[in-house]
Amino acid sequence: RARVADRADYYDVALLPKSPLHVGADVRLLLISQARFHTPELPELPKAYDAYDIRVEGRISRIATCAMDVLTFVLTNIHPTNPIRYAYITIPNIHDITVQVDPHEIPRAYAKTQPMQPNRTAWLEPDAVI
Repeated sequence: RARVADRADYYDVALLPKSPLHVGADVRLLLISQARFHTPELPELPKAYDAYDIRVEGRISRIATCAMDVLTFVLTNIHPTNPIRYAYITIPNIHDITVQVDPHEIPRAYAKTQPMQPNRTAWLEPDAVI
């Protein structure tokens, strides 16, 4: 049950996960930013990124939305001292590559085909260093 102080944040997945995400999967989120932001003298190519632990980790509990091109999962954070209680994780909807979805887990309101969303998810460069 949500408390007044609970916060929900939204995240887009920028890297292909090690295994497809699904309801029941344990997930740990890391925030990435360009390394040149902190170290401007780094070369421009290959792109380099720093990863930060934002202490958002837990089990995916449900699907919030599902469209032809993207899917949003809900994760409940296990870190009680973090004000972020829920994370909405949006990922490209590529079956058996980025996600594994049981059709019965999709909310009824989203069971019909949703239109594709323009300009939603951008993958990082294939040669990026993290």
